[in-house]
Amino acid sequence: MKIYVCVKQVPDTSGKVAVNPDGTLNRASMQTITNPDDMNAVEAALKLKDATGCKVTVVTMGPPPAAGMLREALAMGADEAYLVSAREFGGSDTYATSQILAAALSTLGVEKDDIVMCGRQAIDGDTAQVGPQIAEKLHLPQVSYAGDIKLEGNTVTVKRMLEDGLDHDLWIIGEGEERSRLEAYIQENHLEVSAKLLGFRENPYNLMHAADLLVCSSIFEGFSTFVTEGLILGKPIVTTDVSGMQELLGDSEYGLITANDDEAFYEGVKRMLTEPRLLEHYAEQAKIRGRDFKCEKLAKDTEAFFERELRKKRGK
Repeated sequence: MKIYVCVKQVPDTSGKVAVNPDGTLNRASMQTITNPDDMNAVEAALKLKDATGCKVTVVTMGPPPAAGMLREALAMGADEAYLVSAREFGGSDTYATSQILAAALSTLGVEKDDIVMCGRQAIDGDTAQVGPQIAEKLHLPQVSYAGDIKLEGNTVTVKRMLEDGLDHDLWIIGEGEERSRLEAYIQENHLEVSAKLLGFRENPYNLMHAADLLVCSSIFEGFSTFVTEGLILGKPIVTTDVSGMQELLGDSEYGLITANDDEAFYEGVKRMLTEPRLLEHYAEQAKIRGRDFKCEKLAKDTEAFFERELRKKRGK
C-alpha cells in the first residue's frame, strides 16, 4: 500500500497581508506556509506509515519555490515528494488544479490498494473542491471530512467528523489548564461557530437553564455538583460512568450514563439528539430526581434526622 498526499503552498495570513489593486492577493510579497489542513493529511499519512511501514509520497502543484514546502514534508518522514510546475498552470481554478493533480497521480501510478489524502480545504480559497474532484477524475471512492483513519488487516476505517450531520451549539463553561489546547483544537478544526469557551461564570444557571442537554465528560469525578444542579433544573443529562453517577442517576434511570471512553460518550450524546422523545423522557426523569435535592426537602430531611436522634437520646 502507498499513500499519496496532495498539499498546497498558501500565503501565511498570520503575517502581513498584501493585496493587488484588482483585489487579489499579492502572493509574491507574502510569506508562505503549507496549508494547515494539508499538514493534517500529511500527519495522518505518517501515522499510518508508522503503523504499517507503507510508503508516503507528497505531491503539489505550484511555482518552483513550493519545493521548500516539499522538503519540509520529507524532513517530517515522507518518502518521496513531487512538484508539478509550469508557467501555464498559473491562475488555475479548482477544476484545472484537480485535473493536473489527477494526471500527476495517474502518472505516478495509483493502484487499487493505495490511498490519496487531501486536506479539507485551503485557507486562501476555502472551496473544499479539489480533493473530491481528484477522486471523481481518478474514479476513486471518497470520504470527506475525515476525523480519524485506521488500518486493520485489509480494512481501512475512516470516521467522519460530521458523519451524523447533527446541528449543535456547544457551550463549555469554566477555566482550566486545558483551555489553550481547546482553543487550538477549535481553531484548527474550524469549530468557532459551534463551540464556545465561555470561561468562568459566577452564576452559570442561566446558561444551564437555556441548554437543551447537559453533558459531563469527566474522566474522574467526586460528587458532581454540575449533574446535581442539572437535575434540580430538570435538564436531560449525559455523563460518563464516574464516581457518584450511579448514586445520582441510578442505572441510567434519571440520566444517561455511558462507558468512560470517547466512542461510548459520543454515541450517548448522539442517542439523546436523534432518538425520538429521549430528551423529553430524561427531562421528566430529571425533574423527578431533582425533587430530592430541593432546599425545602433537604431542610425537612435534616430536621427529621435530628428529631430521630433526639428521640433516641430521650428514650435512653
